[in-house]
Amino acid sequence: MSELSAVPIPDQDEGLTRLRDLLAGVNSDYDRQVDPQEPLILDSLDAVRFKSAIDTACATDLPLEIFFGHCTLETLASALLNHGMDGGAVPQLVPAPGRDHEPFELTDVQQAYWLGSRGFDLGGRSAHFYVEVDLFAADRARVEEAFNTLIGRHGMLRATLLPDGRQQVAREVPYYRFRHGDLSGLPEADGRCRLEETREEMAAQVFDPHTWPLYDIRTHQLDPGRLRLHISVDLLFVDAGSIQVLLAEWIRLILDADSLGAAPAATFRDYLDGVAAYRAQPGHEQARAYWLARVDTLPPAPELPVRAVAHAQAPAFVRRERRLPGRVWRQIRDRANALGVTPSVLLCAAYAQVLRTWSRSSRFTLNLTLADRPRWHADIDRLIGDFTSTILLECDLGGAPDLATAATRIQGQLRRDLAHARFSGVEVQRELARRGDGTQARMPVVFTSLLREQDSLGALEGMVFETGYAVSQTPQVYLDNQVVARGSDLLISWDAVEEVFPEGVLDDMFAAYVDLVGRVAEQEEPAPVGLPERQLAVRRAVNDTAGPQPGELLHAAIGRQAAAHPDAPAVISADATLTYGELDRRADGIAHRLRELGAQPNTLVAVLMHKGWEQVPAVLGVLRAGAAYLPVDAGLPRERVDQLLEAGGVSVAVTQPGTYVPQGVTGLTVEREPGRDAADGPVPAAATGPDDLAYVIFTSGSTGRPKGVMISHRAAVNTVDDISTRFAVGREDRVLGLSSLSFDLSVYDVFGVLGAGGTLVLPAPSESRDPGRWTALADEHRVTLWNTVPPLLELLVEHCEQQGTAFPRSLRTALLSGDWIPLSLPGRVRAVSSGAPELISLGGATEAAIWSIWHPIEGIDPEWRSIPYGTPLRNQTFHVLDADLTDKPDHVTGDLHIGGVGVARGYWGDPERTAAQFIVHPATGERLYRTGDLGRYLADGTLELLGRDDFQVKIGGHRIELGEIEAVLGGHPGVRTAVVVAQDGKRLIAYAVPETGADFAEDELRDHLAAKLPSYMVPAVVMTLDRLPTGANGKLDRRALPVPEAVAPGDEPPATPVEEALARAWASVLPVERIGRHDNFYALGGDSLLGVRAVAKAAEQGLHLTLADFFARPTIAEQAGCATDRPTALADQSEITGRAGLSPSQLWFFEQDFAAADHWNGMWPVFELDRKLEPGALLRALATVLAHHDGLRARFRSDDRGPYAELPAVRTPDGSRVTEVDLGHVGDADVEAEIARHVALRNSALDLADGMTVQLTQFDLGPQRRPRLLVSAHWLVMDYYSSRVFYEDLRTAYFAVERGDEPQLPPKTAPLPQAAEQLHAHAASEQVEAELPYWSRLADLSPPPLPVDHRLGPNTQASAVRHFTEVTGETAAAVVTGLPRRLGVEIREVLLTALARAVTAWTGQPELVVEIEGHGRQTAFGPLDISRTVGRFSTLSPLVLRPGELADVRDRIREMPHQGVGYGLLRHLHPDPAVRARMAQVPVPEIGFNYWGDVSEYFTGDARPVVESFGHHRSDLGHRTRTLDLMAMASDGTLRLVWTYSTNLHTEATVRALADRFIDELHTLARSAG
Repeated sequence: MSELSAVPIPDQDEGLTRLRDLLAGVNSDYDRQVDPQEPLILDSLDAVRFKSAIDTACATDLPLEIFFGHCTLETLASALLNHGMDGGAVPQLVPAPGRDHEPFELTDVQQAYWLGSRGFDLGGRSAHFYVEVDLFAADRARVEEAFNTLIGRHGMLRATLLPDGRQQVAREVPYYRFRHGDLSGLPEADGRCRLEETREEMAAQVFDPHTWPLYDIRTHQLDPGRLRLHISVDLLFVDAGSIQVLLAEWIRLILDADSLGAAPAATFRDYLDGVAAYRAQPGHEQARAYWLARVDTLPPAPELPVRAVAHAQAPAFVRRERRLPGRVWRQIRDRANALGVTPSVLLCAAYAQVLRTWSRSSRFTLNLTLADRPRWHADIDRLIGDFTSTILLECDLGGAPDLATAATRIQGQLRRDLAHARFSGVEVQRELARRGDGTQARMPVVFTSLLREQDSLGALEGMVFETGYAVSQTPQVYLDNQVVARGSDLLISWDAVEEVFPEGVLDDMFAAYVDLVGRVAEQEEPAPVGLPERQLAVRRAVNDTAGPQPGELLHAAIGRQAAAHPDAPAVISADATLTYGELDRRADGIAHRLRELGAQPNTLVAVLMHKGWEQVPAVLGVLRAGAAYLPVDAGLPRERVDQLLEAGGVSVAVTQPGTYVPQGVTGLTVEREPGRDAADGPVPAAATGPDDLAYVIFTSGSTGRPKGVMISHRAAVNTVDDISTRFAVGREDRVLGLSSLSFDLSVYDVFGVLGAGGTLVLPAPSESRDPGRWTALADEHRVTLWNTVPPLLELLVEHCEQQGTAFPRSLRTALLSGDWIPLSLPGRVRAVSSGAPELISLGGATEAAIWSIWHPIEGIDPEWRSIPYGTPLRNQTFHVLDADLTDKPDHVTGDLHIGGVGVARGYWGDPERTAAQFIVHPATGERLYRTGDLGRYLADGTLELLGRDDFQVKIGGHRIELGEIEAVLGGHPGVRTAVVVAQDGKRLIAYAVPETGADFAEDELRDHLAAKLPSYMVPAVVMTLDRLPTGANGKLDRRALPVPEAVAPGDEPPATPVEEALARAWASVLPVERIGRHDNFYALGGDSLLGVRAVAKAAEQGLHLTLADFFARPTIAEQAGCATDRPTALADQSEITGRAGLSPSQLWFFEQDFAAADHWNGMWPVFELDRKLEPGALLRALATVLAHHDGLRARFRSDDRGPYAELPAVRTPDGSRVTEVDLGHVGDADVEAEIARHVALRNSALDLADGMTVQLTQFDLGPQRRPRLLVSAHWLVMDYYSSRVFYEDLRTAYFAVERGDEPQLPPKTAPLPQAAEQLHAHAASEQVEAELPYWSRLADLSPPPLPVDHRLGPNTQASAVRHFTEVTGETAAAVVTGLPRRLGVEIREVLLTALARAVTAWTGQPELVVEIEGHGRQTAFGPLDISRTVGRFSTLSPLVLRPGELADVRDRIREMPHQGVGYGLLRHLHPDPAVRARMAQVPVPEIGFNYWGDVSEYFTGDARPVVESFGHHRSDLGHRTRTLDLMAMASDGTLRLVWTYSTNLHTEATVRALADRFIDELHTLARSAG
């Protein structure tokens, strides 16, 4: 236990002495006479420990900030005198040995370890540590005996986890014996093999946390002088510091059995009591506010190049380790001191620098583990337990700071965070998860600093023992950097999940870290972390593309060909063929005319035409005139044509006959025959140079304003000359010109092919998308080159496949660019062609002169997710950079930048966008174009294109690369090509084009994806299409993809068997027919009560979820990710007897001191049956249910400790439990009154003391009227939720008996005594105590009484009357489904909004105080499964509401912590009488509200509740606790409302008016739902 004590503040001299002693206890470096004015250099954690020691010794709470900066003993002593007790009391641990073996709560980290190991991503592993230690000249028996001594000394070595999620220390455990093997006589190879087998088995052990021991110790005798210890330990109950304590004490015991002295007086449980007291102080709430204010801006974990791995088994951790000698470690500490930071921070900053290099983002969050051992007791450092805490440390390395700057930033942030460390990193992660971002809540990159060695253990290493191989693992973590002081040395260990990283990445990162740490020791300003030298060499090689740079103009080569071969065909089209000589003359004629119209260098002349042969002499003529050409498609809307010509400052346009030319622009028409007035002879050479403009092509801009890309002659010539040379293009080559002139592939068609003397073949305009004509033209004209986007080649291949025609035999090379190349396309091309044409992938950007990178497509690697982007072309470079223009290592995603000769001059008339996209690298001086594409280098120097940044989406908190899904789907043998899109950024839709003849269902493709990808990456729908839609340029047109009907909101189907099973569970409790995988449970009309039912239904199908998981992840897709086929812990299925504690609501009942308390029915009063039930079968069915649900046999007693329940053994119920009442002779006019009389008699026959708490009565109303069934069940044994379980089990048992079968009911969940224990434990938990300020404020309320019409008597049950109303139609639909779906509210929040408005309008008061009844099964039971536990767990909680908008009332309701569960726990179960007394001062509201949810399952075909026949369910002698009650329920699309009031206080007219006003408010709210 812990106490809050006060110690007198010492005077200055006494304070200095005490501070010196405390400082020496924290840091042995100060075990000397420290000068009061000497600056103290404290590690961050030492500062925390020193503060804790001072706070404990002096009962103060000094601000952590004063321990940093210029901190001296003198300033601390002054702070003690000035600060005094202002900071609040600090726990003084007082050992409580009497409670050592009682169950106690897990810490936040222990809970995270336990839950994290149970099947989440990177789960399936417990937190675990394995180490091998060699002992020299040690006796094996003595080693074992010493360890057993430690088991008796440290309780946490005897601890196990209870099924309810608490931990408990056993009083005694059996003697623990080691497994031993003697290897000393074996051959070396055999011995090594045995050791490897042991290591492999133990290094990844998973222990059952419910079974002792949670460790495994084995030994091997290696030789007579060396004994190897193999130590495998679950970290649930011990942390790294505890392992150091364990090893130190163990080794010293082996050396000297009397070396340890007395065992620690305090225990880990005592420490947790202190934590609970500490967290109740105001500082915890301040820390919580600090972190909650930062949650929304906290960056995610480092985006390292990890792979999505669908783990069929638990991930395997691999260790990398380096030991730095003492000299280096001393230099690092000296360097940290010089920089004014702690060694831990300096090592963390170095880690952050490495992570920044291998992370996509320079801003990220690290998960720091802290050994949180506050100095609340002298023995705290000698305890074994899991003292681990965590802090989420934001690292912002934007701007590429040097190490010193980064360390300073990080230390400043860490110190601010440590000052608020009472709210732990685990709590912050929970808040992140609660706010809906599951991915950001995961923090799998960890930094662990253990620079304070326990007990000087390292001094003995090498003499007494030697530490060997070690590895640790943590669930939900894939990289943990541990820096540990080992003797005088520094040990750096990285434990990582190898399989999630590409090969070589971890090796490179670890080497970079070790290198940087080494350079920190040697250099004052170590250089930034760069690429590994091996990668640098590869980058230099692939970017070493220097070659000839033709200094000529783009059109010069065509002129040479015309002079050399004037009669050779240059352009062939359907209606004209131009020889080179004819082309030359036409171009000259156009050039002459343009010169006359003022054409000059770096001005634009538009080529405004439809595709045709006229475009070729037009562009050639523009260039010969000295201007640059601007291609504009004449088929564009006139407004777009006007916009482009105006943007280009165009005054002259070369056109075809009949083409629209904007006003103010001179049109120059290219006629079929040259004009007679055309000037003869070549045009004189213009004053154009290689760096002047050749053309400007406008591309779409994200702002809606097109961007005009300016390409110089030099840039364009470099590319076309490279391609022609690389692929030996010459006079025999012909290309099929399918690309638009305004698409830059046409630049090569014209200037590349014609410049090499080849021929351009143009299809007729009507044939531009006809693959049949392409084939014919290619064969007819012996086309050798193909140059298009991939979809057009796919179209050609598809034509050949479907028509059985041959692929053009003359085609030798296909250049593919501008879009993704399906992985299946190369194989399909080769399958339909006889000549196996060469396939070339080209890439780049319009802003870099057509192409900048290439890759020959040969074999397809099955691991590829796309065709590689390739390596740079001649005189061009490619760089993968981050936002600070730093090179990213292999496999790391970055922004693609193109450098070299091909880079454009910029954007026409747009200097701002030019400056943004065209940059100069600050280190190399190279001019680069920022493409906007994402990519990464692979180890061989090949680039992989990952798409644009907008092809990475985030759905459900997961960052998803659509290309990865496309690659997996395209890998299905029946899929030709695939595309995936994110509709509205919320759901994935896949489109697959099947191979010819392939036949498969959508489920087959989803199953294929589900087998290879995590569930969150499986598209909701896979549509099959005959072909993918393309735009005018042949590229995929994503906007034209059809939207599947099934993906309308609410209808997206589950994607996996697990999701389908969860959907069935939801459907069994929700009033909807179709459930989508991304539908929100609450938006479909669900509430927390139905959520508990859904969890139970899922369990019946073999899927297990905790309630916390269900409510935190309210969609099918999210729940599927954490559902497991293993129950949390199978409940005891045997008969449960003995004493059981009571819930808060049961204690409330006895506190009321009701008259005739036995007569207080809590069940539905009467059911109308479709047929009479057989009494004997009904009795046997009831007996089955009473035997199965132990709480239904409860007898209620009271002793000096108060009321309690006694659960007797099962006994056969006597016949009075089921009674038959024959009312067949009673007429219709009197039958209801007669039923009511018998209902009152039967309900009053219940007996709490005898355990007669459930009985049945069947009314036989004769052959013309349906029989009825009364269920008399006392309020104490069955709440509304339990009544559903009871009703379901009673029906199941009855039908089984009726069939002659033995009834089989679903397995029991947690028994009542265990549930009651958990409630009592939770009442004393930190979570509930944290609610105390909220509920205490209500104790100060003095709400005015409700207005009454008269006072004719007391508010008794005899005076109670019920007013029934119903809401149907559009309003009911809006309340139950419309508003929840549109606004994300719960149904009860809608109802309470209407209630607040209606009641305050009636009372004239500004507020409504209402008592909310809830089911109470959300959070109080922790990991216990109570989904089928029958009992009274419902809660009563006061709530203050103000009338207002729905969103405002909703927010006020949600301010109530944990839906009000904590109020009853504090009021009735909290261990502190003062707390209970404070809660008793909260005024009891006069209005009660209870929403039962959807009760449609009661309205079965064979039985329906008679809503109006509530009858005498409570004794007339009893009093009512509230003035007005509203109970609401939904069924069959109807909202049913029951108002209960006293005729002694109100008239029917008053209540009816209030009920009508309430419904009017519902109508108003419904209209807002649209």
